[in-house]
Amino acid sequence: MSRSALIVLVGILTGLNSLGERFVFGAEKDDPHELKLTTERLIIFKDGYAMVIKKGTATTNDDGEVFTNEVPNAAVLGSFWAVPKQGRLINMLARETEREETTTTTQSAAHMLDLLDSNVGKDVKLQLSNREELPGKIKEVLKQPTQTNVARERWEDVGIDPFAISVLSANADFARPVMSGITGQYVVMATKDGDVVLPINDVRHLVGDDLETAVTRNVTTKIKSKQLTFRFDQPGVKQELTLMYFRPGLRWIPTYRMALRDDDKNREATLNLQGEILNEAEDFSKAAIDLVVGVPNFRFREIVSPLILEKTLVDTLAQAAPQVMGQMSNNSYSNAMFSQRASEWRGNRRGGDAGEGGGIVLPDELTTGGAQNLFVYSLPKMELKKGDRASIPIFIGHAPYQNAYTWDLHVTRTRDGAARTGSEANSPLKLAKNDVWHQIEMPNNTDVPWTTGAALIMQGNLPLAQELLTYTSRGSEVRVPVTIAVDVRANATEKEIGRVPNGMQWNGYAYAKIEKQAQLKMTNYKPYPIRAEISFRFGGKATEASDNGEITLQPYTAGDWKDFYGDPTVNNSSIVRWQFNLKPGESFEPTVTYHYYSR
Repeated sequence: MSRSALIVLVGILTGLNSLGERFVFGAEKDDPHELKLTTERLIIFKDGYAMVIKKGTATTNDDGEVFTNEVPNAAVLGSFWAVPKQGRLINMLARETEREETTTTTQSAAHMLDLLDSNVGKDVKLQLSNREELPGKIKEVLKQPTQTNVARERWEDVGIDPFAISVLSANADFARPVMSGITGQYVVMATKDGDVVLPINDVRHLVGDDLETAVTRNVTTKIKSKQLTFRFDQPGVKQELTLMYFRPGLRWIPTYRMALRDDDKNREATLNLQGEILNEAEDFSKAAIDLVVGVPNFRFREIVSPLILEKTLVDTLAQAAPQVMGQMSNNSYSNAMFSQRASEWRGNRRGGDAGEGGGIVLPDELTTGGAQNLFVYSLPKMELKKGDRASIPIFIGHAPYQNAYTWDLHVTRTRDGAARTGSEANSPLKLAKNDVWHQIEMPNNTDVPWTTGAALIMQGNLPLAQELLTYTSRGSEVRVPVTIAVDVRANATEKEIGRVPNGMQWNGYAYAKIEKQAQLKMTNYKPYPIRAEISFRFGGKATEASDNGEITLQPYTAGDWKDFYGDPTVNNSSIVRWQFNLKPGESFEPTVTYHYYSR
């Protein structure tokens, strides 16, 4: 825990009423040899890690040393570096220290022992268990000091306020608070007849003027803290030091709002990108923030640096937001990998000026830069406390778009030759589940890449869909699915047109050659013409496609078959694609002839 946090905690334990008093109580004099660290920059990646860069200044002591108690609780092996602005750094030493903080608390006396002890020297009258009254002066309470651990449920009772309780409960560097007390069985009363020693248990009532009913107790807390010491080659010299380390606990998630405008003149999409930041690492005050497109390669990211004095690398973000971290584990928002439908693609870079016709609007404070395959959105300084969530606008861009209607048909064949699409089994002669997707296709003609992120698609105030916009570099194109087009229908049938029982001998087995023809049909029921595309994938070798269909042959693919029986070497995987236009009420009906082998 940092020195400043300890000062606050010490003040809190006193039970004082004002925050200002809490800071004054227990405050330590500024040590000229302690580094005053401030966070200069946070470089945040989408995979839940960040590079933290801090700077501090202090004067070396007689041994040429400066120190800090602000030791991070997580850092990746090999990423923790101290870089001096001047002078030569001889070594950096990490150690644990232990200290005791003692504060006082005042509370109501809970027992007769406490009442008698608080009123020593006063004239009182004791009423005893036998109803006898004994007047006199309390001369002495025969007592011994004690120390007891304060149970968690009693922390508030002994004067520890709720905020301090939350700090103590959450911080493993604190031991349980210990409270001083007394124990005893006898009280000495000075009476007119002499000193009388009474068992305290015999005292039932205490009568007197201006009796003290409160007791003062000391609360002692053992505080373990970490410390980094930096030794330089010269004493008495002011040193500026930069600390940097790569740690888990911070993430940014890109989200888009895509507003579509469709009128007689043009179709234009307005793209708003914001970065949603999650901080479960530590407090950062007025730090400049870089949000990075791309994920760096840190081979030892799961191994803890010994300099932070922790046994394990604590991924606080995974603990605080496991669902978000779980999404990232399968690279849902990674720029390096993304799953896509067959018709989602990023087109090749077009010629001409990438910024032509699509200027990007950035806030005045916002700049952009890129280096080594990583692109950086640089944001102005902001305060970011542990547990904070922030949403920061990054840019507004404009791009023309076109509508595209795509049908991705994947036939999965069973051992007996039946064809399946999706999870539904259908007759070999009827493939019933056929969804045509409406997608929008647009070029990135802005000055920055579009990182992978969730996109909310709007037309006016009407939400059309939320989908994934995949990484799109400057000058390339992207397709974003919108919804299933109910006014564009598609279906497919297939029939067997030939069978050769011994069509192939392979590895000592006979394989039948089964020839088939598939008939596909897409119909436009919309009142306006559309651009359309069909992608037909299946197990087998396509030999002929009508209407200039583009045939792509690939090796055997397990996803084309269910319980395939035989050597996979004998079969190909085929993809046939068509691109075409459909007028209102018009149908497109291509055919594909293909064959496969079955044992």
